[in-house]
Amino acid sequence: MTDRGKPAAVLLVLGGVLAAVSTQLSTYTVLHRAQEVFAFGGTLWRTSAAPTTGRDLNPLLSVGTWVVITVVVMVVAGLLALRRDRVAPTARVVVLVAAAAFLGVVTAYAVGVLREEEMINAYEQASSVPYVYRLDPGLYLLFAAAVVGLAGAVLAQRPRPAVAEPDEDAVVVHQLVDDDTPPFGIAMPVAEEPRRD
Repeated sequence: MTDRGKPAAVLLVLGGVLAAVSTQLSTYTVLHRAQEVFAFGGTLWRTSAAPTTGRDLNPLLSVGTWVVITVVVMVVAGLLALRRDRVAPTARVVVLVAAAAFLGVVTAYAVGVLREEEMINAYEQASSVPYVYRLDPGLYLLFAAAVVGLAGAVLAQRPRPAVAEPDEDAVVVHQLVDDDTPPFGIAMPVAEEPRRD
């Protein structure tokens, strides 16, 4: 990996770490006040309620699974893209596709969360029971991971300077500049012509 590839590698790994942390955090919470406080919220893996109803309200395993798959492919392909071998050109395409897919999954999930917020706000206006819908840090961190990962994937697209491998059969010519050495490498004595008076 060259010095030019280090920023891309750092961004890709950082995007992967942020995504891993965000999968463990809540992405939204809904508080519902009736006779008692009832809340439900979601992570990338599931939607749960408190006090618990004994089951998940809406399993979201596919979202968390797709996030993990796209992030792992993005990071591994990105690190392979920074090498100087035959795998690098293919890995550069794969890392860009994986980063775009990761951003697409995150955007689709966020659109679903915001749509649910609009539905609950509309329901609250028609109901006498107040609801509070809150976007949690997991969603913001997930978006940050997607943007950082995409930036790393774009940086990984820069071509690396090729290192010429020596060819054993090639002719190597070395030219040294030395004004004291005659062209043939041997000093030739110069006979002086006899002087005629």
